[in-house]
Amino acid sequence: MQVGDLEEARESHGVGESPVLGNVVRTRLDSPVEGRGRTIAIRYVRGNALNALRGSPTMLSAQMTDTFSTPNSSLAGPPSPADSTGETPTEVSAAPATPKPAPPAITGAPAAAAPKAAPPWPVASTIGFALMLVSLTTVALISLFTPVQIVTGMPDDPDVAAARELVTNRVAVAGKDLQFVSALGIASGRSGTEPDLVVADRTQRCARAEARLRMAQSRRPNDARLLAALGHLALATDRLETAEHRYRDALRRAASYGEARLGLGMALALRAETTDDPMARTLTLESLAQFAAVPERDPCHGVALANRIVLLRRVGRASEAERLATGKEH
Repeated sequence: MQVGDLEEARESHGVGESPVLGNVVRTRLDSPVEGRGRTIAIRYVRGNALNALRGSPTMLSAQMTDTFSTPNSSLAGPPSPADSTGETPTEVSAAPATPKPAPPAITGAPAAAAPKAAPPWPVASTIGFALMLVSLTTVALISLFTPVQIVTGMPDDPDVAAARELVTNRVAVAGKDLQFVSALGIASGRSGTEPDLVVADRTQRCARAEARLRMAQSRRPNDARLLAALGHLALATDRLETAEHRYRDALRRAASYGEARLGLGMALALRAETTDDPMARTLTLESLAQFAAVPERDPCHGVALANRIVLLRRVGRASEAERLATGKEH
């Protein structure tokens, strides 16, 4: 295939003169290559040229450059010996590849912003936070230095007065070596077995007194002293678990109520005396804790201290009981 055939094919497809195609083809034809290699190269160029002429000149340039810049052993044919003059046939040099232009730099793109520092607190927020700290500190100091409020006595109520009259010096609480006092008039001192008439009279008096206290409680539902007085009536009639619940209710309303602490300690200690299971020691220790929680300024503190000494000796802590008895430990 000659150059005329290639030009005829190019004209038949309606393609104008291509400087890239003309230069490449002429280079290949003017080079002293073997006849067979030249024929194969021309056929290869013709096929690629016909396909590329249908595309853009840029695609044609890229295809022709890749074709002649990459060596291909299949196109050269078998190696030929040197000619009679001793010179080696000149190799076909490919046209240098045109480097692709770098993409244009994007102008006007915003630079990455540096991280901004956290804005300072507003003045109002800072002052508010400081005031909050000052108020909390003030509350803590007030609670630390304010003396414990002592709850004692009974409400000034006619039904309360009637209940007190029913039980004062007529109803007593049992307990071995333990002492009890109350503003309702019920105290310790009952021991041993009592006649049935005495038991019936005590039960009746406590029932009537409880009815009176219930009427007073309807007018004062949140008065811890009435709850403790109801606990005293349950304690005097040996309803120990009922007494315990009533005392705990009173302490939920007034945690520093010494008389309720004393009554709860008595109920727990009497439960420990009437049971033989392993819970007896646990109940005794809990009773000790209740007696120890009675405030020093409370009228019941002396009685609670005496009960602590008794119970400490029962649980085998005699040395601690002696220190309490001699006033060396509070």
